[in-house]
Amino acid sequence: MEDRHTQAFPSFGSERTGAPVVSFCRIDDWPIQVREPVTRPDALLVQHPTLLHQVNSSKGCGPAADQC
Repeated sequence: MEDRHTQAFPSFGSERTGAPVVSFCRIDDWPIQVREPVTRPDALLVQHPTLLHQVNSSKGCGPAADQC
């Protein structure tokens, strides 16, 4: 609706039911050429509180990870 370019993809660890899944999403005004995982996110969304103890969810967020 805002005429932006997007890219989203999951990254699976072990393929079993209930295993954590990490997903990446990019939104930009220009065509997206990068096809790699996001290493320095501008935002972070954790959809279940148990994931905070299973996955290093704040990796790449910098020193102010609580603001990421």
